[in-house]
Amino acid sequence: MARASERRLEAQPPNGPGQARGKAHGLSPARAYGEIERGESEKRRRGHAGGGRRMRVLGKHVFPRQVALLAAGVVFLGATTYDVHRSIKNNEQPPTKEQMEALQDYINSKKQN
Repeated sequence: MARASERRLEAQPPNGPGQARGKAHGLSPARAYGEIERGESEKRRRGHAGGGRRMRVLGKHVFPRQVALLAAGVVFLGATTYDVHRSIKNNEQPPTKEQMEALQDYINSKKQN
């Protein structure tokens, strides 16, 4: 079994201690050899955290979930506006004589109870 000092020597990069392959790019030896896992925030920033891809809309980063939420809001607002419009349009005509009599009968029946 190898002692700790021998294992450290085996783990040294071929160029010698402190000179990893990524040193020229500003990476630590541990990062260059993949010994350190990236943090969650760095993964998320680089798009590796499984949070979905980002798109650019009008120069800003936007997630597809935000686009879907906006579309659902627009559909809801449109449906509500259309419903109110139809309700107003249907109520433009005055009630017929039969409708007025039926309403008066209903009011009278509620007064007696």
